[in-house]
Parts: sequence; C-alpha cells; structure tokens
Amino acid sequence: MTMNILIINNINKMKKVVLSYLVIATMVIVVVFTGCPKENDPEPGNQEPDWAEWPEGRDVYIAGFEYVQGIRVARLWKNGEVINISNNTIFSEARSVFVSGNDVYVAGNETVNVDVGRAKLWKNSNDENLTDGTFNGEAYSVFVSGNDVYVAGHEAISPGVSSHLILKVWKNGTANDYGTRTASWRLNSIFVSDDDVYVAGSGNGSAKLWKNGDEEDIFSLTYNSTASSVYVSGNDVYVAGNGDGSAKLWVNGVTQTLASDGFTESVFVSGNDVYVAGSGNGSAKLWKNGTIQNLTEWNDGVSVATSVFVKDDDVYVAGFEEIVEEVASGIIPTMVPQARLWINGKPLKLKIGKNQPSIAYSVFVK
Repeated sequence: MTMNILIINNINKMKKVVLSYLVIATMVIVVVFTGCPKENDPEPGNQEPDWAEWPEGRDVYIAGFEYVQGIRVARLWKNGEVINISNNTIFSEARSVFVSGNDVYVAGNETVNVDVGRAKLWKNSNDENLTDGTFNGEAYSVFVSGNDVYVAGHEAISPGVSSHLILKVWKNGTANDYGTRTASWRLNSIFVSDDDVYVAGSGNGSAKLWKNGDEEDIFSLTYNSTASSVYVSGNDVYVAGNGDGSAKLWVNGVTQTLASDGFTESVFVSGNDVYVAGSGNGSAKLWKNGTIQNLTEWNDGVSVATSVFVKDDDVYVAGFEEIVEEVASGIIPTMVPQARLWINGKPLKLKIGKNQPSIAYSVFVK
C-alpha cells in the first residue's frame, strides 16, 4: 500500500545533499551518515536539545505515527502525551488533525493487508471507516466548517495494487468523487471558506488546485510539481508545494520561489503574516513572509517541517528529525526519524519510545 508518498518524493529531491536509505515499511527516508566523531568523543551521539516548556492555557494536538514493537501505529499527542486512537497491533497512520469546539478529528488510514488499507476518520478517538477495506483507501486531510466535516483522500478501483484510483472528498462521511485518475494522483490538503471547498494536490506531474470540484493546474513544467497545502484568507488563496526542484508558494496562482533546493509542506496565514513549513538543504525550515528560519542544523540526519500553526504570537511547527540511535557501546548506531514539535523555533518534548521511528504530520492548537 502506498504511504508517505509526499515526504518520500520530496526527500528524493534532496539527493544532491543526502544519499542512502532508511526503509520503514512502505516509507523510504533518505540520509547519509557522513559525520565523524570529534577527537574527544569516541561514540557518535545526539546533543540534548534545548527543550522549550509547554505553553500554559493551550492544548496542542499533533498527529503522526510511531513504531511500536515493529508496527507503525497512528499517534495523537496532546501536549506531548499519547492519546491512543488505534489498535497497536494494526499498521496505521494519523495524517491530519483538526479541533472544533470540544471535538478532536483525525484523518488517516489503517492497514487491512499488505496492499489494502481503509481511509479512517477518528472523532474523539472513536473511529469511522470512510472506505470498507475492499479496495485500498487513504485519507490525508481533515477540515471542519460549522457542523460539516470534510476529509480529502482516495480509494482504489480494484483490489491489491491498483493502477487507478478515485479521488474523493468525504463530507460528513458521504463521498464526493473528484474523478478517476492514475495511481500517482493525490488530494493532499483541504480548506473550506464561505462554503467553497478548496483542495490542493497533484496529478500528471503538475501541482493542482480544486475549487468546488473544478480542477486547475497551478504549476506545470517538465519537472514534477506538487501542491501540498492550501489556506484561504479573505479573498486570497495560498498554496504551498514544490516545482522544478524548488520550494514554492503560490498566492492566487502567482508563483513565489522560497528556496532553490527544497520543498514546502504546509502554509498558514495569521493576520498579514504568511508562514510556510518545509525543508531545504536537508534541514527543517520555516519561512515567515519569505524570510527563512532554520529549525535544525544539518549534522548527521535529515529533518523536515511538515505542518505549521500559529496561535496568538506563538508559531508551532510539526515534523521530524533524524537522530542517532541509542545503542550499547561497540554497536554501530543507525539514524532514526523522530517526531518533532517546535514552538517559536525551540523543540517541545513528545512522549516517544526509545529508538522508535516516528513522524509528526500535522499540528493544531486550541
């Protein structure tokens, strides 16, 4: 079953900087361990981050996954603590989180067998199957507008590894088809504004934007492009993604290049400020109005910022950072991706098992 497509493809575009492979089930994360221990440091390891304090009076939700005894398990963290939403014996992922009132919605998927999964929606940890598991289904993004819950994803048209799929937007559990396409097409992000439904995605190598089901190419070159995230503020439509190997932001269809070598995964608008999360030169980045901030420095492992959310004056960014595995003396360590959340550029500690691969895909702050 195809999972983690966007991050895999984007990291593959950084191979000018990083090369080698860490295989996690169906996900491939690319890295090279080129660092050498310092003369007075006989074993490679990690410097303890300068952890920030969790903010008071805020509830911070993070969706992603963590490996538990070899099984990739959907994770929802609240203020760093794990909320179990999925069976720890079934492969699953949480891809997107949205909070409305007292209700917490999570979109993701759960594996039925090696080639088939169900698109899922969890509400307050209670799950709903958006697809029945006959054909492979995946859900990537959830958005709540009033009493309506929207989820973007897809479902294959045949069992096993299918060459075609149906792009879908579910509204309150009922699917609206956005067309049958080849298996590489994706609906990655959904946003609802004034009853207009915007969806960002990709197909045929082009970044796409749908408005109420009408499809538009927003960037199309010989080099593949992807629209990863959409945000609407007033009359302006912001789309983050990549094209021609560079990190992009489109505002009402006009292209801005944020970095010549990288990609963007998320966009958020607060007042007059536009925040974009992504990666460049192998490390997690945050752009504010086009000005770049490094969330990590390139040392031994890749890091990626996958989601950004702004509340009052605080900027929250979810993602992952590869760290050196903790092993006994004499054993050569490998690199392990670890879910990360940053607040105003400093990391917040998430409850994660030792040496367990994990990724944070989405953050929402109430």
